[in-house]
Amino acid sequence: MLWHEFKDAAAMLYSSTAAGGTLEKALRDTCCDMKTSDSSYQVLLPEFERICMHLDQNRSLESVLEDFAVRSEDEDIAYFVRVLTVARKSGGSLSSIIRHTADTMNLRMEINSEIETILAGKRGEWRIMLIVPPGILCYMNMCSSEYMNILYTGLTGRLVMTAALMVYAAALWTGHKILDIHV
Repeated sequence: MLWHEFKDAAAMLYSSTAAGGTLEKALRDTCCDMKTSDSSYQVLLPEFERICMHLDQNRSLESVLEDFAVRSEDEDIAYFVRVLTVARKSGGSLSSIIRHTADTMNLRMEINSEIETILAGKRGEWRIMLIVPPGILCYMNMCSSEYMNILYTGLTGRLVMTAALMVYAAALWTGHKILDIHV
């Protein structure tokens, strides 16, 4: 939810700076736009109101934005704030920097979304594969228990079942590690 709201806020910041406004004015305009918008900005509107309040109290823009980045606890927002402060200090084209940074962040979010979609399918397959071996054992024990008794009574059967359990546990661990991807 934070990300979708921030994407809209970045677009509002871009349009305000592209029209020739300063970053402070763009932040105030974005706050006003959020208030009048039909969309509810539950997460970012209080943050932007807080930013405007601190700007009214003559706090430096860099400290206000840095405070926002820390409170958001989001790596991408912290990156965006760092880029904004550097661009403001260096005197670059603020609107094009905001647009480029927002586009880069949007591309990253789209890629993350595609990866999550692919991983969701693989996680489902992995869960099914976890159920199949115990399911087969239960079925075989219920349907032909005399056929399965050899696996539980003899030394060879116990060794085979212990080895199978170890392989099963290794497959569980390996599958979990493979699907535990953080982008």
